[in-house]
Amino acid sequence: MNNRNRAYIPAAGYDAALPLYDPLTTWVGAPARRRILIERGGLRAGQRVLEVGCGTGELLLAIKRAHPDVEVTGLDPDPLALERARAKAERAGVQLRLDRGLGDALPYADGSFARALSSFMLHHLDGATQRRLLAEALRVLAPGGSIHVIDFAQRQLFGRAAQSAEKLAFDLREVGFSAAQVEPQPRWLLQRIVYASATRAASARLPRARSARWP
Repeated sequence: MNNRNRAYIPAAGYDAALPLYDPLTTWVGAPARRRILIERGGLRAGQRVLEVGCGTGELLLAIKRAHPDVEVTGLDPDPLALERARAKAERAGVQLRLDRGLGDALPYADGSFARALSSFMLHHLDGATQRRLLAEALRVLAPGGSIHVIDFAQRQLFGRAAQSAEKLAFDLREVGFSAAQVEPQPRWLLQRIVYASATRAASARLPRARSARWP
C-alpha cells in the first residue's frame, strides 16, 4: 500500500528504510535523548509504563535495562516496527507487551498506567490528533500519574509546520493535565527540542467535551 494512503507514518518514514532506523538513530545520538525520559520519569518498581509510538522498542528496552521491575507496554500502528521490537526483546530475554494501535484511540482501560511516555512522535501529528492523543493519555493514567514527552519543538521542522513548546504546553493544559512543565533542551540535529511533563490530578475530568483551539 502506498505510504500516502496509510493511516500512520511508518517508524522510518518508509517500510523499506526500517532496517536502517535503529543504527541511524543510534549514530545521531537518540539514546541520550531517550535517557532524559527515563531519568525524569521517576520510574519505580511495580509501576506500569506506557510508551505511545514505541516504534522498534528502543526506549522500552532501555527502560527495562534501567528498571527491570517496571512493567512496560508499547503501542505503535506500524506492524513491521512492532515485529522488530518483539524480536529484540526476545533476544534480550526481556518481557514486553507490544500492541498495535493508534495513540488517539488507546486500547486500555481508564487509570491503567502510572506513566505515559512519548519520544519524538508528536511532531508527526496535526493539532487535533495531538490533542486527542494527549486526552487519551490522560484517561489511561491513574490519578497522580504523569506524562513525559521529548520532541522537536519549533514552528518549522525540515521546511514544514511542526510542534512548538508553547503549543505543547497549551494542549497539555487544555485536555486536563495539571502542573504542565515545558523545558527547552540543547539543540539536536540542528533543531530545537523540548522536554515536557504534566500530571493527572485526582480531580481531572475525563474527557473534556470541548477544547479551545491553539491560536
